[in-house]
Amino acid sequence: PDRGAFGRRGWDWSKSFPDFEAGKASLEDVIPEFFDISPKLVFAKTKLPEGLYDVSAIAPPDKMPELKRQFAEKLKATFGIEVQTKKQNLKVYVMTVCSTNAPGIKQVQRGRGGGQRPGGFYLNGTKMDVIVSFMELSLDKPIINETGLAGLWSVDVKWQMSKSELNSDSNPDPDKVIKAVREQLGLELTSTNRTVDVLEITKTRN
Repeated sequence: PDRGAFGRRGWDWSKSFPDFEAGKASLEDVIPEFFDISPKLVFAKTKLPEGLYDVSAIAPPDKMPELKRQFAEKLKATFGIEVQTKKQNLKVYVMTVCSTNAPGIKQVQRGRGGGQRPGGFYLNGTKMDVIVSFMELSLDKPIINETGLAGLWSVDVKWQMSKSELNSDSNPDPDKVIKAVREQLGLELTSTNRTVDVLEITKTRN
């Protein structure tokens, strides 16, 4: 039988040569992680191949653009899909710091896990970009991180759940999420339009 966790994927930047590892993960999960872009900024205009895949890649930091180009070529040759970076004007949230003494956030030295829970999430020691990804799941829109906050952070946020959220798996009320993030984490989420880099996936033309 297969061993190990399903869906694991990510870069290890602690080495002199950063490496990417994915195990038993879908291409829907692997592609945004490999190209270091929010899943909310990936637009698939063709159906992605089903199944789970193992992916391994390594390169020196100055060769990362070439590694990503090679991976795009591998996707094209193997699955007949083309991955391209384009500019697109989208409705997004921009996240900034509005308070430095909020009760639900503090800087820590080590990561210790966490995850989603009904009406919120708790993360003990993770980078701000990971916190952003949890917020994106709740708001269903891209978030541009302009906080400038580096290092590892512990966050604990819980919003008032709407009736639809309580009775089903529907997304929470965005206003309630934004209010909780502002009051508990001291982070402001402002809705605006931005021209951003997106990843477009299309079927290869014959």
